[in-house]
Parts: sequence; C-alpha cells; structure tokens
Amino acid sequence: MSAFERAKKEILADLTAGAVDNYFAGDDALEALGDLLKIHRQRPMTGESNSDYMARIDSEMDAYLYKLSERIVEDNIDEVMERQSRERTEAKQKGMMQ
Repeated sequence: MSAFERAKKEILADLTAGAVDNYFAGDDALEALGDLLKIHRQRPMTGESNSDYMARIDSEMDAYLYKLSERIVEDNIDEVMERQSRERTEAKQKGMMQ
C-alpha cells in the first residue's frame, strides 16, 4: 500500500469514527453543518411521494458527504503522510537502539 493510500485510509477511518476535529473545524465545520441542515430541511416537491422525497434527501446528503470527505482528505493528506513517515522513521530508530 502506498503512503498516499495509507494516509487516506487513516483519515477516512478517523472520519468514520467521528474524529473530525483533527482535520476539520471552525468556520469550515460550521459551513458544512449549515449545508447539511439545508439539505435535511428541504420540503417535498409538489407531487413527490414520501418515499421519493426521502430517497432524494438521502441521495443529496450522501453526495454532499462524499464530496466533503474527499475535500477533507485532499486538505490533510500531505500532513498525515509526513506524520506517518516521521513515526516510521522514529520506530526504526528505536528498533536500532535496542
């Protein structure tokens, strides 16, 4: 697995576990929350069945969260790869000292 893939996997695992604050906070987080609430609070369109309405909202939220996750990965990938590289180097150095 490449360094990029390892870092992306770590970020996505953290996001899945709800550890968002390491990658995403402040105004960006408030903006995303506002966007999600706008999607969630939409009303059904005229003539739209309840099941179609729920499917549409679910689809819109899913698409938004996918894009948001990709943006968070893109914004943080370099930092995570650097940290992982440092940690591997430190672990190797400790192994050589013992």
